[in-house]
Amino acid sequence: MISNKLQCFIVDDEDLAVQLLEAYARQHEAVEVVAVTTNAAEVPVLLQQHNADVLFLDIQMPMMNGLALAEQLKDGPMIVFTTAYASHAVDGFRLNAVDYLLKPFSYERFAQAVDKCSAFQQYQILRQNHEAPDHIYVRSDGRVVKILLTDILFIEGWKQYVKIYTTQKNILTLESMKNMEDNLPSGKFARVHKSYIVAVDKVGVFAPDELQVAGHIIPVGKTYREAVKQLPGG
Repeated sequence: MISNKLQCFIVDDEDLAVQLLEAYARQHEAVEVVAVTTNAAEVPVLLQQHNADVLFLDIQMPMMNGLALAEQLKDGPMIVFTTAYASHAVDGFRLNAVDYLLKPFSYERFAQAVDKCSAFQQYQILRQNHEAPDHIYVRSDGRVVKILLTDILFIEGWKQYVKIYTTQKNILTLESMKNMEDNLPSGKFARVHKSYIVAVDKVGVFAPDELQVAGHIIPVGKTYREAVKQLPGG
């Protein structure tokens, strides 16, 4: 029988941390622990033996630390970092961690991380089934934020971050423009500059080298001008 629970690995070299995570997992109806290891280097082998939806992964460990493992498993399970070091938070989100739990953390905080993992899992299922989602999830200020596609005006690249301008508010997230472009439906959104993606139906004025979206002037890059001409109104 296939379980509907999130299949989880606990990867931590501290016995007390492992015991706490196992206790929290037993309390949560959506989680099932299928493997526990104190050695991050063992995880690739364990993944050949067990399915894992999410790793609860410590960072400071002997042999191989959690960041190095996450780099190795970029297309693998979701990652929730569990660490006593807040200084690693930026690195954690750079590696697309779903959440970052700072030890010691409560059951309530653990449950929030599980909820985020469940939400991301459902989003991936929709994508795999080719069902067009009406929203995206992004990580911002230590939280996972749901953004309706219809609310997005445009997206601006800020080095390793992107700023998403919506009808409600602006949201800064640690993400690349390439990933944003890949995750948005191409018929509704268009890359018009190396630093800008626009919602096509929100463009009010077209000009050869710029667009206007909700009062904002958006430059059109030279390499994107022909593509912009093909847009409705272009």
